[in-house]
Order: sequence, then C-alpha cells, then structure tokens
Amino acid sequence: MPEYEADEENYLDIDGICIFPSEVVTKPVQVRIASPYIGIMDLVKSLIVIGKNGPEEVPYSREAKKIIGIVKDIQTIEWIQNTYGGRGLLFASPENPALMLTVDEWESKYGTDPIGLIMMMRLWWNSMGGGVHTP
Repeated sequence: MPEYEADEENYLDIDGICIFPSEVVTKPVQVRIASPYIGIMDLVKSLIVIGKNGPEEVPYSREAKKIIGIVKDIQTIEWIQNTYGGRGLLFASPENPALMLTVDEWESKYGTDPIGLIMMMRLWWNSMGGGVHTP
C-alpha cells in the first residue's frame, strides 16, 4: 500500500485506489435486516435531545432537533437477533463492503456499536434531506 499524507491534495486518489482514513472504517456503510418489512429506524425507541434543563428523552420524530443520542428498542433487536441465529442484523464496512458482519463480529473488530452508528448516521442524513451538502 503506498504511503500518503492526509494533507496532500490528492490523498483519496493514489494509484486509482480510494483510501479511507482509519476512523471512517469503523462506521458501517450498509445494514441488512433479516425482516424485509422494517428499516433500521424502526428499531429506535426514542431520542435523547438537549432540553431546557439538560438531556431529555422524547419520542422518535424526524422533526426532532438537537439530538445527542438514541434509545434503541432492545427487545425488538434481541428478538430479531435470536430469531435469525445472531444474523438478523448484518453490517458492511468501507474496508470490504461485500463482507457482512454480525453485531458481535463488528463490535469485536471495530470496538463500536454498529446499530447506534447507523441510526445516528441515518438521522443526520435525514436531517440534511439527502443529496450533497457541505457542513
């Protein structure tokens, strides 16, 4: 693998290969749910937002603002995982998008929560309305 400097202008295009900085690799790029009738956001129980007196839990809403966290629907997630032998939720990373990892495999390899990360990424994307944006 060629060496590169992150501050070089063309660091994403070395020898025609797109190189992802290491922190990006720990974020899932795809999720597959065994049940075709639900999406990852159906597994959100509620949101944690910045309220007048600090963090507060509110029902999930696409219109919510100042979101700082998510409360996952653990019972439903566990049911899906148990029903499909731990393979109810599968995740891919930028390193190898064809390889789908279970939640346990992902956490062991990357040390992050793939369910929470995908949920937060989807919340952010939904708030941007899709398309290309510059923060």
